[in-house]
Amino acid sequence: MNQSPHPFFIAAGEKIFIGNADNLAALAGPRLEPAHPTTVVIVDMSGVIECDSYGLRVLLALLKKANLAKKRFLLYRPGAVFTEMMTLLNLGQIFSVTDSADGD
Repeated sequence: MNQSPHPFFIAAGEKIFIGNADNLAALAGPRLEPAHPTTVVIVDMSGVIECDSYGLRVLLALLKKANLAKKRFLLYRPGAVFTEMMTLLNLGQIFSVTDSADGD
């Protein structure tokens, strides 16, 4: 299998909620399939100011899919709102966070 040397980088926007979270899943999900050559998916969380429980559930489902396919799923520079939510829900050890747009 050819592996993509470049990570797939996707911007989450300002809100991840029931109205748009499925769009994020539709863009990132196929790249997390075992047969897809991409090995790293990075979601830019730097602009996220709101994330509801549905949005969080989509992110967790994408993380699970990545883990099953032995791929990396990273959150790029999550802002204060999402970071606080991760802390309150004790998810800080579940998601991998990066400050690098290439996943290093």
